[in-house]
Amino acid sequence: MVPVGQSRSPAVARSCCDKSVLNMELSDTAAPAGYTAFVIDDTAAPAAAPTHEGYTAIAAPTQADLEAVRVRQEEVAARLKSELEAARREIERLRSVQMQQQLAPAAPPAAARPPYRLVQANAERFAHQQQAMRGGAVRAIIDKRQLCELVVQMQDAQGGLVEPLSLRMGVVQLEMTVHIAGTPEPLRVEGDERISWRSKVLDGDERKLYALSGRRHDGLLMHTSQLTFSFKLLLLSKEVDGKMLQLKVAPVGDAHRQWIEPLLTMPVICMSRKPDSRRPPEPARPPLPLFLDAPPPPAPPPPAVLPPAPALAAQGQLVEAAARAAAAGPPPPPPPRHRRGGR
Repeated sequence: MVPVGQSRSPAVARSCCDKSVLNMELSDTAAPAGYTAFVIDDTAAPAAAPTHEGYTAIAAPTQADLEAVRVRQEEVAARLKSELEAARREIERLRSVQMQQQLAPAAPPAAARPPYRLVQANAERFAHQQQAMRGGAVRAIIDKRQLCELVVQMQDAQGGLVEPLSLRMGVVQLEMTVHIAGTPEPLRVEGDERISWRSKVLDGDERKLYALSGRRHDGLLMHTSQLTFSFKLLLLSKEVDGKMLQLKVAPVGDAHRQWIEPLLTMPVICMSRKPDSRRPPEPARPPLPLFLDAPPPPAPPPPAVLPPAPALAAQGQLVEAAARAAAAGPPPPPPPRHRRGGR
C-alpha cells in the first residue's frame, strides 16, 4: 500500500491515469480518518488504455517515432552549435577591433600634414640615363627593357627612420600607380583615353603599366623602415603624347593614409631604349664600281699653268726665227773633209 495523502478529486485521478504508462488497478482500502489509500497492482495483464469522457487515449510511441524525435533534436542541436560558434567569432572580432582602437594613437587633425612620410632614398640612381637638353636642362630617361630599383623609406618630420611596428601600425601595405607628371588621376590600362597603346602584347600576356620583379604575389609589404623592390616600366612616353611620367607609392587604407604621406618620384621619360645605347650613324662610303675587275679610271690631267709674260715674249721670238729659217730653205751642205794620207 502506498499512502498518497489527502483524497484527490476525480479530475486529478483521471489525469494520473492518463499519464501513467503502466496498467494499474486502483482500489480503496482502509485508511486513517481524513485519508484515502490506493493500492497499485502492476501484476495484472496489460489492457487497453482506458478512455474517459472528454479525453482521448494516447498510444505508446513506436521505435520509428523515437528515432524521428532523436533526429530532430540532433538537427536543432547542430544549428544551435553553429550559431554559437558564429557568435563567438563575432565577439572575438569586436574585441580585436576595440583593442586596435585603444592601442592606436589619436588621429591627427584633418587639416594637419601627416606626421610620417615615404621618401625615395635612391633618387640620384633611379634613372638609367641623365640626358642634357638645350638651355642646361637635364631629363631622366627610363629604358623599358631594363629593371628599375626603387628604395622607399619611412621617415618622420625630422628625417629619422621610423619602424611601422613601433607606431602600432603593424605591417604597412603599399601600392604603386603611374601618373602623367603633375596630374593626380592615375593612368588605367583599360578605357583611359590618355593612352594610345603602340607596343605589341604577346599571346597569353596581359597589358600592364608596370611589372614587379620577383615573387611579390602579396603586393608591397613594408615590415621595416625601408623597402626595396624592382620593376619594369612598360608604358612608353610616346604612348601618352610624349609627356613625362611619375610613379606614386602610397599606403593602402584610410587608417594608414591619414598617418603616412605618399611618395612621388621624379618625372621621367620612358623609351624603348635609352639614347646612349643606339648606334651612331656611319659615315658615307664611296660608291663601288660596277665591275670589281675593271681598271680604275685615269686620273684627271693637272690644270694648265700659264708661264709669266717675259717667257711668252721669248717664245714668240723663237717662233719668228724658225719661220724665217724655213723660208730661206735648207742650209748648204758642209764641204767634204779630206783625210791626211789618203789614197
